[in-house]
Amino acid sequence: MLKSILTAATVFLAAPVQAETLRQFHAETSTPLSEIATALEQRLPENMVAPLGKDTLTVAYSGNRVPPALAGFLEASFENLSPDTLRIGRTLSLSLTLQGGEAGTVMSLMMMGNFPSSRVALLKDSVMMMDGSGPGGCSGQVVLRHLKSAEETASDYVSALKDDGFAFPETDPDEVSFFIGHAPDCQIAMYLHPEQDTTMVVIRYLED
Repeated sequence: MLKSILTAATVFLAAPVQAETLRQFHAETSTPLSEIATALEQRLPENMVAPLGKDTLTVAYSGNRVPPALAGFLEASFENLSPDTLRIGRTLSLSLTLQGGEAGTVMSLMMMGNFPSSRVALLKDSVMMMDGSGPGGCSGQVVLRHLKSAEETASDYVSALKDDGFAFPETDPDEVSFFIGHAPDCQIAMYLHPEQDTTMVVIRYLED
């Protein structure tokens, strides 16, 4: 699972650093793809829904006024997606991929835009790769690249998270790849993956 997260995030490393961040969501439903496709095609503007192979279709949008039918579908389908993310006036680009199967439909949503920051503070020497944090400040996950070694990254982020109210169990001093943090209202798992002279940081919120 961690390998797939890191691979997906690395795809965006070559893009220019911008104020915008990437958010990604996944969901599954027992509703057949054909039913979803029919409903979306009937309710969305022409050409927004496009087939991509036999059992896959995509929905793409870019602008600052997500069609109400699409916004309603996304909010109902992805439980970690805050309605504020799709509010009128916020410019974003989104790509929704739906893939049908025997058990129903698998959905993947990727959005690029200026979103409210997650609970995790972006430290100096860090670049946000993917902000998949959900509403409430303790759901979803974020992927960062810190421009330091794994040892320095572990020290920087554990210290910053302690300042934010998280406590960490005592660990082996040589362990710099996995940490569990506890706060009164939240738990997190932090994974570190060194890549040359930098470190990929995955912080996943562990909801109760």
